[in-house]
Amino acid sequence: MRRTPLQRVRCARLADSAAAIPDGPSDAGRAGVVLYATGQPSALVGLRLFAQARRWPVVAEVVDPAPGGLWSSTLHLIRSQRVAGVLFDGPLVDTSWLEDASAFAVRPAVETGTL
Repeated sequence: MRRTPLQRVRCARLADSAAAIPDGPSDAGRAGVVLYATGQPSALVGLRLFAQARRWPVVAEVVDPAPGGLWSSTLHLIRSQRVAGVLFDGPLVDTSWLEDASAFAVRPAVETGTL
């Protein structure tokens, strides 16, 4: 199986972590994510906190007034391997293909304050 550049970076970081080599001060090599909020921009606050808690760099923030309307811009970022995942606050279109793209989607329970 061929690995993507992002997968190679992740494997190297895991090996460094297992060997107790500390992370640098930057988030270089960490999986970048897109924050995808439906409706109000205020939904981005909880998604940002969730990403920050995991030290995931936020590559883009999308506020979609109609769920699915701006999904194509998020797809482009994933397919171009600029991001490794999507954090979203509501229902999304089909995300089953993300595994084939070596990407992930997470719907954190940020509205309840649970991180």
